Amino acid sequence: RETGLLFAVTTIAFGLVMIPFRGCTEIARTISNGELDHYLGYPFSPLFHVLTSKTDVSVIGDMLCGFLIYAILPGISLPEFLLVLASSILSAWIFLNVIIIFHSLSFFVGHFVEACDSFFHILLGFSFYPQTAFTGTIKVFMMTVVPAFFIFTLPVEIVRNFQWNQLLILLAYGTVTQ
Repeated sequence: RETGLLFAVTTIAFGLVMIPFRGCTEIARTISNGELDHYLGYPFSPLFHVLTSKTDVSVIGDMLCGFLIYAILPGISLPEFLLVLASSILSAWIFLNVIIIFHSLSFFVGHFVEACDSFFHILLGFSFYPQTAFTGTIKVFMMTVVPAFFIFTLPVEIVRNFQWNQLLILLAYGTVTQ
């Protein structure tokens, strides 16, 4: 059940980010290629235009798979489904923020595109493992450098065992990364 919840929340959050904001994975490339000037001339937020410059329609299947995974789990209920939805939205918000922060390092570090791509895949790789799979240094790494714990594990824990303090920690982390 825990792994199913993890996959459901992760794939729903992934879909919520990648369908409308696929450009988030191209920020470093846009900066590196000098293409950011194109977006600076727009009357609205340049970041919003970079984020929405690409979409990935195939991710709709991933997101639907997340809902399907949740639907086949035993003991589902409407309140829990609402928690899954809320947790997925919070997870997507933090996921997008962390990607933007990491890609923004390209302003200061030259040729950072491959590092950003690797970070994205490391983040996703850590997201599909339950929290209990990591201990010691790797767990510290997962909570700081690659904050997969706050993006994927804590939202699942909120669904499994709702506590207000965990929700406040997640909201605080999302606000800090904003």
